[in-house]
Amino acid sequence: HFVTTASMAGIIAAGATGGPYTATKFAAVGISDVLRGELEKTNISASVLCPGFVNTNITNAGRNRPDRFGGPIAPVAPKSDSDAVRQEMMLQGIKGGLDPRIVGELVREGVEGDWPYIFTDPNMRAIVEMRYKAILDGFDKLVASKALAGK
Repeated sequence: HFVTTASMAGIIAAGATGGPYTATKFAAVGISDVLRGELEKTNISASVLCPGFVNTNITNAGRNRPDRFGGPIAPVAPKSDSDAVRQEMMLQGIKGGLDPRIVGELVREGVEGDWPYIFTDPNMRAIVEMRYKAILDGFDKLVASKALAGK
């Protein structure tokens, strides 16, 4: 069983400054979806982990950068007041996030239950529903489009 770690940013956009992060997380979800389909007729499966905030030291991950890639790097200082506010909100979200051991238990349960998507924060459901409602609304607009009338 393959488990790909993405993020909730692979399901909903991470915000105005999260372009590269969101793009890579959407890619991770897509790859997991394709892998799951490709493995459908085998005894192997795939899930994607889309965690919300988890109480880890992720904001200091640069400390683990190998020397061959330039060595450890310090966290980036905010460039503006709005960056500082976003950074503080992120730090508070992480600090109040789920215990990593619970995330591990959810992954185990997801693998055993063959869940396609393993989420960690039930409060994110409403935001996901809003996104998918907007997508479905786009199809409703398409059906009503004058450009497609008579086709």
